[in-house]
Amino acid sequence: MSAHCRVHTLHFALTSLEIAALELKRSQTNTGTNVDCSSEENCHTGTASTWSWDPGRRCRITSFTTCTCSAEYRGPQFGAQKTFLFIVQSVPHTNFKLAPTPPKITSSRHSAICAPGLKSSRSQAKMPKAKQLVRDGHNVVADMVEGMALAHPHLVLERSERVLLHRDYAAIRARQVTLISGGGSGHEPTHAGYIGEGMLTAVVCGGVFASPSTQQVLAAIRLAAGPHGCLVVVKNYTGDRINFGLAVEQAKAEGFKCDMVVVGEDVAVLNANAGRRGLSGTVFVHKLAGAAAKAGKDLARLVEMVNGLTGQSRLGTMGVAIKPCTLPGQEDNSREWGDNDMELGLGIHGEPGVSKCEQQDVPTLAKMLVEKITTDETSVGLALKEGSRCVLMVNNLGATTGMELYVVAKYAVQALRAKGIEPERVLVGSFMTALDMAGFSLSLWNSNGDAGMLALFDAPTTAPAWTYSPFDLSQSSISGPFIESNVPLQTTKAFERPAELSNNGRLLENCILAVCDALIQNEPQLTNWDTKVGDGDCGTTFKNAADAILVDLKVYYPLNDATQTLRALADSVGRSAGGTSGVLYVIFLTTGSLHLESCKEVDSAAWIGAFRAGIAAVQKYGGAKEGSRTMVDALVPALRALDSPTSKTGAELAAAAAKAAQEGAEATACISTKQAFGRAGYVGEEFGAGIPDPGAKAAAFWIQAVANAVNSS
Repeated sequence: MSAHCRVHTLHFALTSLEIAALELKRSQTNTGTNVDCSSEENCHTGTASTWSWDPGRRCRITSFTTCTCSAEYRGPQFGAQKTFLFIVQSVPHTNFKLAPTPPKITSSRHSAICAPGLKSSRSQAKMPKAKQLVRDGHNVVADMVEGMALAHPHLVLERSERVLLHRDYAAIRARQVTLISGGGSGHEPTHAGYIGEGMLTAVVCGGVFASPSTQQVLAAIRLAAGPHGCLVVVKNYTGDRINFGLAVEQAKAEGFKCDMVVVGEDVAVLNANAGRRGLSGTVFVHKLAGAAAKAGKDLARLVEMVNGLTGQSRLGTMGVAIKPCTLPGQEDNSREWGDNDMELGLGIHGEPGVSKCEQQDVPTLAKMLVEKITTDETSVGLALKEGSRCVLMVNNLGATTGMELYVVAKYAVQALRAKGIEPERVLVGSFMTALDMAGFSLSLWNSNGDAGMLALFDAPTTAPAWTYSPFDLSQSSISGPFIESNVPLQTTKAFERPAELSNNGRLLENCILAVCDALIQNEPQLTNWDTKVGDGDCGTTFKNAADAILVDLKVYYPLNDATQTLRALADSVGRSAGGTSGVLYVIFLTTGSLHLESCKEVDSAAWIGAFRAGIAAVQKYGGAKEGSRTMVDALVPALRALDSPTSKTGAELAAAAAKAAQEGAEATACISTKQAFGRAGYVGEEFGAGIPDPGAKAAAFWIQAVANAVNSS
């Protein structure tokens, strides 16, 4: 065993036949694994990493410092997969013999490592496999890189070593220093997404969270390095440093001109012997060094520039997650986290963070991360002070939505400005992920108005994953991100509530109040139906409209003028109700008001005519017909009832219309979703069966409310 490696606990007992059939896989066991430590005085914890097997009964450690790892194997005499645990303190590339000790393992992510002779009380329950599209991780990287080459015409793939290159790599290497990067897969779009003019020329793709081999890296250098040399950019993980570093030295021995820089900007790591981990801030280096190389900087100056970025605390990153990542085909370990847990400072391979606590809201999280990154008390912060300028990257760690990322961006910018730090550029998106981890990281580059470096940052690139596009604000007449409309609202100018209401005005107000009450009361049911057959916003859309109407009604509705009241209603709905329903009801009310305006007297016939005109406009612009699971299925039957000669009084007409609308709305539950017009048309029949259309039910609710108000007047 190497002097650099000490095995504290090693559980294995295999025959030679079983060893020959061994299939060793990488799996992840994080800090806090419980293990019987009776044979040693100390336990060491850290992060699981990558292992490979050779027939000489030796395990090769390919990337970690001090860590806890598990190995899975299937032998000819075993019907089930078994897991054994290693605890190793090591410098990478150490070989060690397997010890024939029977396995005694219990495991749990966040409990403390047992003291000598102490065992965990927690059972090692078998977790279910994660629900994933790709359920077998054996070929996932090979398939992925082939898919990349097929999807992006500017890429070519060297299959045997999984090296992706710019299609014009030969021309690029002839005129400039080329950039090579890479590492473990699972961080997409890093690294292949940054291949392009002005960024990377080649990348080497290792296994999932596993460093590529020296042979792979050397193949990339042989392909991409030209007379100007190549710069190899590596994130600070031991396996990457060793494998890429050895390849660089071998390439030099072969006569290639090349050098390597290591990026580590994780501010969560304190006083680590291995240095700071490389995170999403590495993408800043890809962009700046790539642009500088394209501009003609030689290899020595590029190395100096990057070392200046990483060695002078000008880059800082910290992340937070509410759900860990799961490797392809592996067990779902998200159950080990509580429903309200989050972890600060975790790594992009699922390494444990610096703390675990209850989930905080986004403003609090953004402030916490900004404070940590910009404070120099721990010797890893950027020491950004009031008056400093920076570039901010809001990075998706995998499963965070775009909507959530932009919420983070808002509060991160606010947190920076509260400290007197001005972000000169803001990037939001997926730059360096960790499979399906739900969370985000913030990266800051202490740019401080360096015009030359900012020009490199803004320089164009063809790399598809670099989504930032500069905009010259000096050419715009608008200086800030927000504007205020100077156009006065028509309602406040044109409408005015009368001092006294006429009988018709009072009846109209009562009808409006009844409609609003019905829509608010029925919001939960409408939302429930729409969640099953639509996008779930029907109930809230109508409630928002009702809430706005109730406010505006007291202020400026000209209730003695029916025509103008319908227009005021349309204005309230238009400002408060989003989606298709909101727009259609604005059309309905506006068209109805135009009909009333043409009538000499606003009587029952005029109101029926306005109702008819509104329905016709909804069908004209919306395109729906009766029998297509929409509001029309309630409106049209109500109109037929109003046209019935058997009904004479206004109350009778209203009651008949309400009954017909209710029957029409209920009948939509029997209409196949295949005939539906709108979002319900995309829902399978088995999901829509027996569920009425929420838009039709909303129409039936408000028509019934009008009938009730008319009948009680």
